[in-house]
Amino acid sequence: APAAAQVAVMPVAPTVYKRGLVLTTGTYLAQGEIGGADDSALRYSRGERRDVRVPLAGVARLHFRETGPDMMAKVPPGRAGVLLKNGDFVEGSLRKLSDRSIELSSVLFGLHKIDPGSTGAYALVCNDVAPANKAQFVVRAADGSVYFASAVRIEKNGWVVEDEVMGEFALSRTGVVEIAAGPGRLEPLARMRPHHVDLANVPAVAGRAAAGLSVDSTGAGVPMALGGAAVESGLTLPAGAAATWDLAGKYRTLTFRAGVPTGVAATAGVRFVVLVDGKEVYRSPVRTSLEQPVSAAVDVGGAKQVTLRVEPASPETAGMATPGLFAGAAVVR
Repeated sequence: APAAAQVAVMPVAPTVYKRGLVLTTGTYLAQGEIGGADDSALRYSRGERRDVRVPLAGVARLHFRETGPDMMAKVPPGRAGVLLKNGDFVEGSLRKLSDRSIELSSVLFGLHKIDPGSTGAYALVCNDVAPANKAQFVVRAADGSVYFASAVRIEKNGWVVEDEVMGEFALSRTGVVEIAAGPGRLEPLARMRPHHVDLANVPAVAGRAAAGLSVDSTGAGVPMALGGAAVESGLTLPAGAAATWDLAGKYRTLTFRAGVPTGVAATAGVRFVVLVDGKEVYRSPVRTSLEQPVSAAVDVGGAKQVTLRVEPASPETAGMATPGLFAGAAVVR
């Protein structure tokens, strides 16, 4: 991929779920028909696949209507039950599901029936989405579905996507919007111990020793954010610093977004530099906290080491040690 490619650093599940089925693998099927369910399996139909029995252990949620992140935040982790329109969560394991009734078994209430229509039920929750997803690909479809696939292949009539719970899905060529590397192929640098951190060119500030590599922190007393948007994971280096990781030739691509954290005074810009086996392969334009971050995908195929470096924009600002944040930096197998 070209170094200036605008890529998504980490694949993510939808933030808003319309009516559909979510599997424990993370796969979200935006269209289909539910033929009912009992305490062992759910019957599901979609396209040419009719009345497929999906083991209930592989079902995470069934959404009856559009559900946004505010509503999903009301679901307690590790609990099964029904999320109602008023925000209440009725806890209980599923015993039976039909068009007119959801029957739950609850420790507190025993057998409990809910009419999804009259109560305005938003979602039936059976299990959590697997926290350690090993999907090799994330496939986004034109109908809004998102497949966390263990395998993807192209055939004469289109794409074949494989899910660990429901097996294979056939998608037309035009039905696939995007295919991205899945979490099973991504290794965040924040989880890898660096081989070496070089602070030789970082000056002491106000008599204090030079700041080093900060993991999941800006190291500057401000929240992790780029361009005003929060960052979940990142690596921060002060201007003049560099960090090197051993790759052992196991990865193909390095992806990241990079910029100066929001809240840092925009008095000194920095550049973000990537070296592969000691050779410079990427250099960003100058960035300050007032500018949008850059995104990059860098070829590291067969590389033994990769180095991330933050450089001051000019010699005059070298003594300011402006922090540079690499957000979501990850290598892809």
